[in-house]
Amino acid sequence: LERTGTPPVPASIGPAKLAQLADAMRAGSVAIVGVWGPRRADHEAVVLALAAKLGTRARVPGDGDLAQAAADAAALGQLLWIDCEQHAPAALDALAHSPTWVCLTGPLPMRPSQLLATRPYVEIELAAPSYAERLAAWQHLSLDDAKAADLAARYRFGRTELAAIARMAGAAAALGEDRAAAIEAAAAKLVHPH
Repeated sequence: LERTGTPPVPASIGPAKLAQLADAMRAGSVAIVGVWGPRRADHEAVVLALAAKLGTRARVPGDGDLAQAAADAAALGQLLWIDCEQHAPAALDALAHSPTWVCLTGPLPMRPSQLLATRPYVEIELAAPSYAERLAAWQHLSLDDAKAADLAARYRFGRTELAAIARMAGAAAALGEDRAAAIEAAAAKLVHPH
């Protein structure tokens, strides 16, 4: 599965550091990047922005083995994105001799010795979005300042959840519901899905 797009990079990274990392990967001094931090820290934004800086796409392995996913990514010049919550550390050893760029993500670092002994590796620690970052994200949904401030204080959603809220609210608004009320209702549904 391929993923594309260039979402905003979390403030804890910044575009300059991302460009420096992409340059190091192109030069071969870095092959594997670990992106670690809370689930809502927006790992996806970092991976997609890094792939864009590399001039390629991010490839998410399917249900097959990682060696085949790495071979496919290498053949297509793609960045292989591995969510470490989906794979055992031993499975990552299959990447030890792959020439492809790899980005490992998850809330907690996974550092398989075999892999790190054979390929150059760096880590990025992500912080949870600050109140100011959450406020800006809610304001991006065209809410008034007071409503955006209220929602930013109550909810700590990441980019994916906010995109889901915007979609749900947009559909509700198309059926005549008040947009601000629809946004708040969608946020509540994500917190309490049942």
